[in-house]
Amino acid sequence: MFIEDILIPMLIIGAVGALLGLILAIAERVFEVQTDPRIEGVYERLPHYNCGACGYPGCQAFAEGLVAQEFNRVSLCRPANALQRQAIMDYMNSTPGVNGQIFEVQI
Repeated sequence: MFIEDILIPMLIIGAVGALLGLILAIAERVFEVQTDPRIEGVYERLPHYNCGACGYPGCQAFAEGLVAQEFNRVSLCRPANALQRQAIMDYMNSTPGVNGQIFEVQI
């Protein structure tokens, strides 16, 4: 009697958990959001201070704004040194976006 009182609810909870996990895995595939890979490329080249001196709430938002063509000057990132700025400029000026076009940026 003790085993039936514990084992059956445990099996039911385990089955429900497995079913919900499967539903989440399917939903992840169906509702996947495609992002521009250049965002990660720009973000890797930033200093990662997340200071907000550029007017964006952090380095990730700065990278997203640059790739979205909200601005074209890498110098908005004040903590970045000259090598980082040059690396970002070279990357953006040589890497096409998802539409196949290159967005020219300046230091």
